[in-house]
Amino acid sequence: ARRAGTNPPKHHWPMLIQLQSALRAAAMASTSSTTIPPKGQPTVAVIGCGPAGMFFMHANATRRRMMEQEGDSEGLQRLPASITCYERSSGPGGVWKAERCHDDEQQPSAGADGGGLMYTTGTADSDAEEKKDNDVDVVDSLHKSATIDTTDTDATAARQDVSGNMYEALWTNGAKERIEFCDYTYEDHFGKDTGLPTYMPRQPLLEYFVSRVTRNNPTFFDDVRFETTVVNVTYDEATAKFAVTARSNLTGEEDTAHYDKCVWAAGDNGKPSFPREMDEMLRDDGFRGKIIHSSQVGSIAFDATVRDKNVLLVGDSFSAEDLALVAIKAGAAKVYIVSRSGEGIVNYISAWPQDKVEVIGRMKPTAVIQNGNGIRFHEMEYDTDEWEYHVVDGGETWDVENLSLVIYCTGYKSNLQMIDDSLKQPYTNPECFNDMPKGWKMKPNAFSEEIGDVPPCSPIEPIEGDCTVIMGIYRGLLMSNPNMIYIEQFSGAPLFEIDVNAWLCLAFITGDAEIPSYEEMERRNAQQIIDAMSVHNVRYEIDGNYYKALCELDESHWSHNCLDPRVIAVDDDEEAFYLRVIAQNMRRANYPDDIGTYEKLNAKGEALVKIETASWRHRVSLPSEGPDAEWITFRDGDPTELASIHTGAKAVPLKKRWIDLDNHDYDDLLGKGPVS
Repeated sequence: ARRAGTNPPKHHWPMLIQLQSALRAAAMASTSSTTIPPKGQPTVAVIGCGPAGMFFMHANATRRRMMEQEGDSEGLQRLPASITCYERSSGPGGVWKAERCHDDEQQPSAGADGGGLMYTTGTADSDAEEKKDNDVDVVDSLHKSATIDTTDTDATAARQDVSGNMYEALWTNGAKERIEFCDYTYEDHFGKDTGLPTYMPRQPLLEYFVSRVTRNNPTFFDDVRFETTVVNVTYDEATAKFAVTARSNLTGEEDTAHYDKCVWAAGDNGKPSFPREMDEMLRDDGFRGKIIHSSQVGSIAFDATVRDKNVLLVGDSFSAEDLALVAIKAGAAKVYIVSRSGEGIVNYISAWPQDKVEVIGRMKPTAVIQNGNGIRFHEMEYDTDEWEYHVVDGGETWDVENLSLVIYCTGYKSNLQMIDDSLKQPYTNPECFNDMPKGWKMKPNAFSEEIGDVPPCSPIEPIEGDCTVIMGIYRGLLMSNPNMIYIEQFSGAPLFEIDVNAWLCLAFITGDAEIPSYEEMERRNAQQIIDAMSVHNVRYEIDGNYYKALCELDESHWSHNCLDPRVIAVDDDEEAFYLRVIAQNMRRANYPDDIGTYEKLNAKGEALVKIETASWRHRVSLPSEGPDAEWITFRDGDPTELASIHTGAKAVPLKKRWIDLDNHDYDDLLGKGPVS
């Protein structure tokens, strides 16, 4: 029962366990000095002017305006004295921008797809094939691309936009209703008489984000240093100051400034990840087709490249889903998708337009065939004793021939290269959790009668924040030095969550939200992990024992039916858990909206869960037969269940079939008046 399946959890971190005591002791020893906030109004450095950076500065501007209107002079004295934002590209938006690299037949042009509504967030392409075991930041065969950072450092003297940007034609994969903001609704931006579909193209939403932050503050971006790459961030214990060294992309000149606080707002999609083993095999065996990462889609004439051709997508999460649809729209002959785990989102799509997509599940590319024009795949299995994939001896093979293009939809990694090792240890040396209570039992769910009480594994591995906790981080605060703050997101409502966490970050800086002692932060993190262990989908990701128990269920089990009410119930439970965590943070941050508490969602919170369920049905209920099967996609799904939680405005159907919409066909999308 997985909506956006990930690779099976990796349970082989024994060396991390040995390091935990030493790391914790060192962190606690340094806490006494770093938890004391700087005297007076702090200066703040913000790294990144994508959604997280924009939303943090917007939270500060909103708080300032409210305090000025209320005459709150004491509150104004607690706001940052200054905020300096560093952004390596030429404008705001982060991954939501599209940098035009190619102008051919009005092609989509720019870069990546991750971030924001693309569910990462995380992740976004969290099932990225071979990402965890074999990924690299760059691959020799791709070094010539202008959109990829080909060095092992974040600094580049020459002007170079190396961030992962969306390609121009990209549309959201999640319902827009889960990212609407209470202080600037879609009606405020698009107008009350504009009917909006559930799924939106990139450009109108980026304009919505930017308009939100500038409408009351036309000089909003004056404090952003665009075209500036952060080279290094260090912290001086003696002065309690961060030193931020940055380089101009235009002149190559460097400068260093000092700040009281540092906010990392660069997002989860800073660097593309590549499957090293597969890429080396393709090059060594003489594959003759083109090979790119999804972040490079805008650098080629995509339509001309795929028209009447066979395309292979490596990876089975949201970028693979979207690029498969874009390729079909462009006239591809056939699209193959490699799904190593067999659990990513593409495995749950009930039908594809024109029956042009074939998912190659649980198979590994092993050889180039057909004189360099094809690839052979071998059956794989996941060994839950060694927690590794193995090619099955004597297993099935699958030959894919006449391939013209291979796209690695293998996700991204956060770009933390500029951060000093002492300030990013929870991410570079992730810890496990060893403190499950003795005799702990999971709360009953739909699987309880099937698998009984499964004792928890030791350790539990919230390695990538699956349960909203990263060991050593508390609500974005680096526990060993809470002056270093990370704006994170874990849920299926990423932009909404980023906005809440930006407000929480500001509340920590101003003192409106308490910064607990190190011991209390540990206790609260531990309790959240324990709570998460009673959420079926989350426990599946972080507990090896539970994962093994579920693997014993055969393929005919009801859990493999996406529309079974029991499956929907456990999926909704996961969504509700993430939203309850957000609700708790909203209250701590004095966020100007309310979806309930950590214990119980209110009507708005419950509506967000229902919106996600309706969006999920759009994917798993597509007809495989009949006239609609030739053209229908999840973006053509029935929107009648979807409405704004702020204004009640109903989503409307697209005015054309999605597959017939041109890349810039916004007039048909956002036209005024009734739907035709």
